[in-house]
Amino acid sequence: MTTNRALVVVALVTAGSCRSSNTAPLVIGAPVREYALTTRIEDGGETRTEQLVVRRPFASRIVLHQGERRTALGRLATRSSSEWTVLEVPPAGAGSDLRPDIALSAAVRRHIVQRRGQRTVAGRRCQIYRAAAPVSAGALVGMVPTPARHTDFCVGRGAIVLEQTDVERGRVVRHLRATRVRTGASTPDVLAIPTVDSLPVAAGGGRTRPISVAARPAFDRFYALPDPPRGFAAVGRFAVAPPALAGATSLVADVYVDGADFVIVDQGATSGGPVPFDTGRPTSTVELGELGQAEVVLDLRANEVRVRLPDNGFLRVIGTRPPADLVALARQLRLVPKSEPEAKPEGDRANQEVA
Repeated sequence: MTTNRALVVVALVTAGSCRSSNTAPLVIGAPVREYALTTRIEDGGETRTEQLVVRRPFASRIVLHQGERRTALGRLATRSSSEWTVLEVPPAGAGSDLRPDIALSAAVRRHIVQRRGQRTVAGRRCQIYRAAAPVSAGALVGMVPTPARHTDFCVGRGAIVLEQTDVERGRVVRHLRATRVRTGASTPDVLAIPTVDSLPVAAGGGRTRPISVAARPAFDRFYALPDPPRGFAAVGRFAVAPPALAGATSLVADVYVDGADFVIVDQGATSGGPVPFDTGRPTSTVELGELGQAEVVLDLRANEVRVRLPDNGFLRVIGTRPPADLVALARQLRLVPKSEPEAKPEGDRANQEVA
């Protein structure tokens, strides 16, 4: 069967099995900490295989036909041949890992995502959801999906996306389907970031360094949680200069973890121009008391509560928790007085992997 005919068959099967369902949704349950996927990808008339290994919340390794990419807390390593390039990046979740469990309930209530039927992929039952645009990068869009333009994605237990089908103008243009799934087993050391020098700032790289949590960063306004979120442990506070600036000149991030979950409170400043908030994702507004009005952003990788501060400053609470949990945390933030000593770097501990 040719690739084009296979995609047509996928469209017909998907249409038949993805009609709106009145049955109870599949219970996704708690997110698994570790998993590995082998995925068959049909895209633009070509077929290829992708291998993904994830150790939540920060570590991942993805092998493509043209190269490899690994992530850890504050690190991104890529190669297209034998040479590795390592970047120091702002703290974020594991690369290529989706966490649909944190946003689906809110997205369905707001009609951004439709719950459809169920099917079996790679021997695992999964619940199909329909969005208006591709979700591979985690982003949702504030539009209603249509038969002619949508993405169906199937979420299995443990919050693992097993299949995605992108439809444009009524035709399947891209299809990803897991052919092998492994969960619960220890992942190999291939997740480790290669021990090579990171790309210098002057060459477009960034810097991520631990700083003392007992000292106040030199921002006009600096906010912090009085205690870690319930159930979470503090990883540390990091001073970040994003690669190629990325719209911000400086960031300070407080990182917390609880098993497969993370919460990051980060705040920053720009040298001028607009605050670097992306647009296009569905947002709602909420009042945070002293902090004023905030935007709540739905996303299939990490939800976000974000606030614009005076003098081109910004504050975000980002994490793999439902939006209401992040709003509650944002309301707990306190303003740290300027009288406290300024933070100093703590050596080079940021080079250590935190998986």
